[in-house]
Order: sequence, then C-alpha cells, then structure tokens
Amino acid sequence: MMMAIRKEDFQEEDIPETVKDPQSPKIWRKGEGQGGLSLLAKVTTISWNLALPPIGGAILGYYIDGRTQSGITWTLSLLVLGVMVAFSNLYNLYIEHGRQKKNQDDQSDISDKELHEEK
Repeated sequence: MMMAIRKEDFQEEDIPETVKDPQSPKIWRKGEGQGGLSLLAKVTTISWNLALPPIGGAILGYYIDGRTQSGITWTLSLLVLGVMVAFSNLYNLYIEHGRQKKNQDDQSDISDKELHEEK
C-alpha cells in the first residue's frame, strides 16, 4: 500500500525551492502562475484576433459594394478573406505559445538539473 507524501516527511533542505506545495498533484514553479489580468489579456487578444478581421472585412466590403453598386461581391470576398486572416492569426498565436512553453520547459529543466547538482 502506497502512503501519501506529506510535507512533514521532508526536511526543509530536501524541498526544492521551486516547489510551492508538495501535496499538489501538479508542481508549480515560481513565476508560472497566471494572474487575472494576464489571463484577461490573453483572452482579449485571442478574441480580437478572431473577431476583428471577419467583421472588418464585412463592413469594408459592404461599404465598397454600396459605392460601386456591385451587389454583395466585395462583402462576401472580404468576409472570406477576414475569416482566413483570423485563422492565420490564431495559428500564429498557437505557434508563439508553443515556443514560449518550450523555452520555459527548457529553462525549468536546466534549473532542476542545477538544483540536483548542488546537493
């Protein structure tokens, strides 16, 4: 039978500096916590990157169609272009987030190795 690990089982020097709560199923590192404003900024960025291009394309297309009396040709064309731009923006955000996550993981692996080598 496996016993749960308790904080009392470790002496102070046995607990790495980066661990905040040994009882937590996920080990949180210093500086990785997301505050409310940081999360709000990320959600807002994603929302604007997804919503603005199609809406802007439709409004601009409607304006051009009104000026040129061409039906809905420009509206549909710029709406489709706006959707393509929105998904391109989303893909770029995904790639950027992956790079940042990889860099953070690489840095945390290096700091973990340094902590274990010191002991």
